Amino acid sequence: MFQFDSFAEFIAMGKHGPYVWSAVGLFVVVVAACLVSIKWQKWRLLASEKRIRAREELRR
Repeated sequence: MFQFDSFAEFIAMGKHGPYVWSAVGLFVVVVAACLVSIKWQKWRLLASEKRIRAREELRR
C-alpha cells in the first residue's frame, strides 16, 4: 500500500531526497515570503491612509 517501507526511506526518497526536500523547502520559503510581503504592503497602505486622513483633519 505504501511506497516506502520505513520513514528513513521516505526521507531518502530513493536517493532523490536532497533534491526533493530542497525543492519543498524553497517552496515553503517563497510562499512565506509572499505572505509576509502582502502583510507588509497592507500595513504600509493602512499607515499611509492614516497619515493622509490626519493631514486632512488638520486642514479643516
